[in-house]
Amino acid sequence: MVETDASVSSEWFPEKRKSLKRTAPLLLIGLLFFIAYLYFFVDIPEMLIIIQQIDIFYYSLAIAGVLLNMLAYSLNWQYLLRPLSIKVPLKKTLLITWVGNFVEFFVPSESIGEDVCKSYLMTKESGENTGKVVASVLGQRIMSMLVTVIVLILCSLSLFILQIDIPALVSILIVLISVGTAIPLILILLLCKKEQLSHRLIDMLLRFSVFVSRGRLNLESLRSKAKNALESFHQSIGFLGKNPRSLVQPMFFSIVSYFLSIL
Repeated sequence: MVETDASVSSEWFPEKRKSLKRTAPLLLIGLLFFIAYLYFFVDIPEMLIIIQQIDIFYYSLAIAGVLLNMLAYSLNWQYLLRPLSIKVPLKKTLLITWVGNFVEFFVPSESIGEDVCKSYLMTKESGENTGKVVASVLGQRIMSMLVTVIVLILCSLSLFILQIDIPALVSILIVLISVGTAIPLILILLLCKKEQLSHRLIDMLLRFSVFVSRGRLNLESLRSKAKNALESFHQSIGFLGKNPRSLVQPMFFSIVSYFLSIL
Protein backbone atom coordinates (compact mmCIF):
# COMPACT_ATOMS: atom_id res chain seq x y z
CA MET A 1 0.00 0.00 0.00
CA VAL A 2 2.86 2.34 0.84
CA GLU A 3 4.50 1.71 -2.53
CA THR A 4 1.20 2.30 -4.35
CA ASP A 5 0.62 5.61 -2.52
CA ALA A 6 4.16 6.67 -3.29
CA SER A 7 3.77 5.88 -6.98
CA VAL A 8 0.45 7.73 -7.17
CA SER A 9 1.98 10.70 -5.37
CA SER A 10 4.99 10.74 -7.70
CA GLU A 11 2.67 10.72 -10.72
CA TRP A 12 0.35 13.36 -9.27
CA PHE A 13 2.97 16.02 -8.45
CA PRO A 14 4.45 16.26 -11.99
CA GLU A 15 0.92 16.56 -13.39
CA LYS A 16 0.11 19.25 -10.82
CA ARG A 17 3.29 21.16 -11.66
CA LYS A 18 2.49 20.87 -15.37
CA SER A 19 -1.02 22.21 -14.74
CA LEU A 20 0.37 25.13 -12.72
CA LYS A 21 2.85 25.95 -15.49
CA ARG A 22 -0.05 26.19 -17.94
CA THR A 23 -2.31 28.17 -15.62
CA ALA A 24 0.27 30.65 -14.29
CA PRO A 25 0.92 32.38 -17.66
CA LEU A 26 -2.82 32.94 -18.14
CA LEU A 27 -3.11 34.50 -14.69
CA LEU A 28 -0.02 36.63 -15.33
CA ILE A 29 -1.30 37.84 -18.72
CA GLY A 30 -4.67 38.76 -17.22
CA LEU A 31 -3.00 40.56 -14.30
CA LEU A 32 -0.67 42.51 -16.62
CA PHE A 33 -3.58 43.63 -18.82
CA PHE A 34 -5.52 44.68 -15.71
CA ILE A 35 -2.57 46.69 -14.32
CA ALA A 36 -1.98 48.30 -17.73
CA TYR A 37 -5.67 49.20 -17.97
CA LEU A 38 -5.61 50.83 -14.53
CA TYR A 39 -2.37 52.69 -15.29
CA PHE A 40 -3.40 54.13 -18.68
CA PHE A 41 -7.16 54.61 -18.35
CA VAL A 42 -7.93 55.10 -14.65
CA ASP A 43 -7.18 58.05 -12.38
CA ILE A 44 -6.13 55.97 -9.35
CA PRO A 45 -6.20 58.77 -6.68
CA GLU A 46 -9.67 59.83 -7.81
CA MET A 47 -10.75 56.17 -7.87
CA LEU A 48 -9.60 55.74 -4.25
CA ILE A 49 -11.61 58.82 -3.19
CA ILE A 50 -14.72 57.44 -4.90
CA ILE A 51 -14.20 54.01 -3.30
CA GLN A 52 -14.20 55.63 0.16
CA GLN A 53 -17.61 57.18 -0.59
CA ILE A 54 -19.39 54.14 -2.02
CA ASP A 55 -21.90 51.92 -0.27
CA ILE A 56 -20.14 48.61 0.43
CA PHE A 57 -23.38 46.62 0.18
CA TYR A 58 -24.25 47.76 -3.34
CA TYR A 59 -20.61 47.58 -4.40
CA SER A 60 -20.48 43.96 -3.20
CA LEU A 61 -23.66 43.20 -5.13
CA ALA A 62 -22.09 44.71 -8.26
CA ILE A 63 -18.95 42.58 -7.85
CA ALA A 64 -21.07 39.48 -7.29
CA GLY A 65 -23.04 40.32 -10.44
CA VAL A 66 -19.85 40.65 -12.51
CA LEU A 67 -18.47 37.35 -11.19
CA LEU A 68 -21.76 35.54 -11.84
CA ASN A 69 -21.90 37.05 -15.33
CA MET A 70 -18.39 35.79 -16.10
CA LEU A 71 -19.26 32.36 -14.72
CA ALA A 72 -22.42 32.14 -16.85
CA TYR A 73 -20.49 33.36 -19.92
CA SER A 74 -17.79 30.74 -19.30
CA LEU A 75 -20.39 28.00 -18.81
CA ASN A 76 -21.97 29.05 -22.11
CA TRP A 77 -18.62 28.39 -23.82
CA GLN A 78 -17.88 25.27 -21.76
CA TYR A 79 -21.11 23.60 -22.91
CA LEU A 80 -20.22 24.40 -26.52
CA LEU A 81 -16.76 22.86 -26.10
CA ARG A 82 -18.09 19.57 -24.71
CA PRO A 83 -20.13 18.43 -27.76
CA LEU A 84 -17.02 19.06 -29.89
CA SER A 85 -14.97 16.78 -27.59
CA ILE A 86 -12.73 19.64 -26.44
CA LYS A 87 -12.00 18.54 -22.90
CA VAL A 88 -10.86 21.45 -20.77
CA PRO A 89 -11.68 22.03 -17.07
CA LEU A 90 -14.14 24.81 -16.31
CA LYS A 91 -11.51 26.74 -14.34
CA LYS A 92 -9.31 26.93 -17.48
CA THR A 93 -12.27 28.09 -19.56
CA LEU A 94 -13.00 30.73 -16.92
CA LEU A 95 -9.38 31.92 -16.89
CA ILE A 96 -9.21 32.17 -20.68
CA THR A 97 -12.53 34.05 -20.70
CA TRP A 98 -11.14 36.55 -18.16
CA VAL A 99 -8.00 37.08 -20.25
CA GLY A 100 -10.12 37.58 -23.38
CA ASN A 101 -12.21 40.21 -21.59
CA PHE A 102 -9.11 42.04 -20.38
CA VAL A 103 -7.77 42.11 -23.95
CA GLU A 104 -11.08 43.52 -25.19
CA PHE A 105 -11.08 46.23 -22.49
CA PHE A 106 -7.49 47.16 -23.26
CA VAL A 107 -7.79 46.99 -27.07
CA PRO A 108 -11.46 47.71 -27.98
CA SER A 109 -12.15 45.88 -31.25
CA GLU A 110 -15.87 44.98 -31.21
CA SER A 111 -15.11 41.58 -29.61
CA ILE A 112 -12.69 40.53 -32.39
CA GLY A 113 -9.64 40.84 -30.12
CA GLU A 114 -11.42 38.90 -27.39
CA ASP A 115 -12.43 36.06 -29.73
CA VAL A 116 -8.97 35.82 -31.33
CA CYS A 117 -7.31 35.74 -27.90
CA LYS A 118 -9.71 33.09 -26.61
CA SER A 119 -9.29 30.95 -29.73
CA TYR A 120 -5.50 31.10 -29.52
CA LEU A 121 -5.29 30.34 -25.80
CA MET A 122 -7.88 27.53 -25.93
CA THR A 123 -6.15 25.92 -28.93
CA LYS A 124 -2.85 26.03 -27.06
CA GLU A 125 -4.40 24.74 -23.83
CA SER A 126 -6.47 21.91 -25.33
CA GLY A 127 -4.16 20.88 -28.17
CA GLU A 128 -7.23 20.55 -30.41
CA ASN A 129 -7.61 21.66 -34.03
CA THR A 130 -7.93 25.43 -34.38
CA GLY A 131 -11.06 25.03 -36.49
CA LYS A 132 -12.93 23.21 -33.71
CA VAL A 133 -12.01 25.86 -31.16
CA VAL A 134 -12.97 28.73 -33.49
CA ALA A 135 -16.32 26.98 -34.11
CA SER A 136 -17.02 27.01 -30.36
CA VAL A 137 -15.99 30.67 -30.02
CA LEU A 138 -18.11 31.76 -32.99
CA GLY A 139 -20.98 29.63 -31.69
CA GLN A 140 -20.78 31.54 -28.42
CA ARG A 141 -20.66 34.87 -30.27
CA ILE A 142 -23.67 33.92 -32.43
CA MET A 143 -25.69 33.02 -29.34
CA SER A 144 -24.81 36.31 -27.60
CA MET A 145 -25.78 38.36 -30.66
CA LEU A 146 -28.94 36.33 -31.20
CA VAL A 147 -30.07 36.88 -27.60
CA THR A 148 -29.40 40.63 -27.96
CA VAL A 149 -31.43 40.91 -31.18
CA ILE A 150 -34.33 38.84 -29.79
CA VAL A 151 -34.50 40.90 -26.58
CA LEU A 152 -34.47 44.18 -28.55
CA ILE A 153 -37.23 42.94 -30.87
CA LEU A 154 -39.37 41.73 -27.95
CA CYS A 155 -38.90 45.01 -26.08
CA SER A 156 -39.80 47.02 -29.19
CA LEU A 157 -42.92 44.93 -29.79
CA SER A 158 -43.94 45.31 -26.14
CA LEU A 159 -43.61 49.09 -26.34
CA PHE A 160 -45.65 49.13 -29.55
CA ILE A 161 -48.41 46.83 -28.23
CA LEU A 162 -48.68 48.70 -24.93
CA GLN A 163 -48.58 52.01 -26.86
CA ILE A 164 -45.88 53.45 -24.62
CA ASP A 165 -44.43 56.70 -25.94
CA ILE A 166 -40.66 56.90 -25.89
CA PRO A 167 -38.35 59.70 -27.08
CA ALA A 168 -37.39 59.63 -30.76
CA LEU A 169 -33.70 59.39 -29.82
CA VAL A 170 -34.33 56.19 -27.86
CA SER A 171 -36.24 54.68 -30.80
CA ILE A 172 -33.37 55.55 -33.15
CA LEU A 173 -30.84 54.00 -30.77
CA ILE A 174 -32.88 50.78 -30.52
CA VAL A 175 -33.05 50.54 -34.32
CA LEU A 176 -29.33 51.28 -34.74
CA ILE A 177 -28.32 48.70 -32.12
CA SER A 178 -30.66 46.10 -33.66
CA VAL A 179 -29.33 46.68 -37.19
CA GLY A 180 -25.73 46.94 -35.98
CA THR A 181 -26.07 43.57 -34.25
CA ALA A 182 -28.10 41.86 -36.99
CA ILE A 183 -25.72 42.67 -39.87
CA PRO A 184 -22.59 41.05 -38.32
CA LEU A 185 -24.77 38.14 -37.17
CA ILE A 186 -25.98 37.51 -40.74
CA LEU A 187 -22.40 37.76 -42.08
CA ILE A 188 -21.13 35.26 -39.50
CA LEU A 189 -23.98 32.86 -40.28
CA LEU A 190 -23.19 33.13 -44.00
CA LEU A 191 -19.52 32.30 -43.35
CA CYS A 192 -20.60 29.31 -41.26
CA LYS A 193 -23.04 28.08 -43.91
CA LYS A 194 -21.16 28.87 -47.13
CA GLU A 195 -17.90 26.94 -47.11
CA GLN A 196 -16.66 28.39 -50.41
CA LEU A 197 -17.25 31.94 -49.16
CA SER A 198 -15.17 31.32 -46.02
CA HIS A 199 -12.40 29.74 -48.14
CA ARG A 200 -12.29 32.79 -50.41
CA LEU A 201 -12.21 35.19 -47.46
CA ILE A 202 -9.39 33.29 -45.74
CA ASP A 203 -7.45 33.09 -49.02
CA MET A 204 -7.74 36.87 -49.45
CA LEU A 205 -6.49 37.41 -45.90
CA LEU A 206 -3.58 35.01 -46.46
CA ARG A 207 -2.59 36.75 -49.69
CA PHE A 208 -2.69 40.10 -47.92
CA SER A 209 -0.55 38.73 -45.05
CA VAL A 210 2.03 37.36 -47.51
CA PHE A 211 2.06 40.70 -49.36
CA VAL A 212 2.56 42.68 -46.13
CA SER A 213 5.33 40.29 -44.99
CA ARG A 214 7.04 40.76 -48.40
CA GLY A 215 7.23 37.06 -49.13
CA ARG A 216 8.60 35.95 -45.77
CA LEU A 217 5.50 33.84 -45.18
CA ASN A 218 4.96 30.63 -47.14
CA LEU A 219 1.59 31.00 -48.87
CA GLU A 220 1.17 27.30 -49.73
CA SER A 221 1.99 26.21 -46.18
CA LEU A 222 -0.49 28.73 -44.77
CA ARG A 223 -3.14 27.60 -47.25
CA SER A 224 -2.68 23.97 -46.23
CA LYS A 225 -3.06 24.80 -42.53
CA ALA A 226 -6.03 27.07 -43.22
CA LYS A 227 -7.71 24.37 -45.31
CA ASN A 228 -7.44 21.82 -42.48
CA ALA A 229 -8.70 24.35 -39.94
CA LEU A 230 -11.65 25.39 -42.15
CA GLU A 231 -12.65 21.77 -42.78
CA SER A 232 -12.63 21.11 -39.05
CA PHE A 233 -14.50 24.38 -38.44
CA HIS A 234 -17.34 23.58 -40.86
CA GLN A 235 -17.59 19.99 -39.60
CA SER A 236 -17.89 21.29 -36.03
CA ILE A 237 -20.48 23.92 -36.97
CA GLY A 238 -22.41 21.28 -38.92
CA PHE A 239 -22.32 18.91 -35.94
CA LEU A 240 -23.69 21.59 -33.60
CA GLY A 241 -26.40 22.48 -36.12
CA LYS A 242 -27.50 18.84 -36.44
CA ASN A 243 -27.62 18.38 -32.66
CA PRO A 244 -29.89 21.16 -31.35
CA ARG A 245 -30.19 19.46 -27.96
CA SER A 246 -26.51 20.16 -27.35
CA LEU A 247 -27.29 23.89 -27.73
CA VAL A 248 -29.96 24.05 -25.02
CA GLN A 249 -27.55 24.47 -22.08
CA PRO A 250 -25.26 26.96 -23.89
CA MET A 251 -28.28 29.05 -24.90
CA PHE A 252 -29.61 29.01 -21.34
CA PHE A 253 -26.31 30.31 -19.95
CA SER A 254 -26.09 32.86 -22.78
CA ILE A 255 -29.48 34.27 -21.72
CA VAL A 256 -28.43 34.27 -18.04
CA SER A 257 -25.18 36.04 -18.94
CA TYR A 258 -27.04 38.67 -20.97
CA PHE A 259 -29.42 39.61 -18.16
CA LEU A 260 -26.61 39.61 -15.58
CA SER A 261 -24.60 41.96 -17.82
CA ILE A 262 -27.39 44.57 -17.89
CA LEU A 263 -28.12 44.52 -14.16
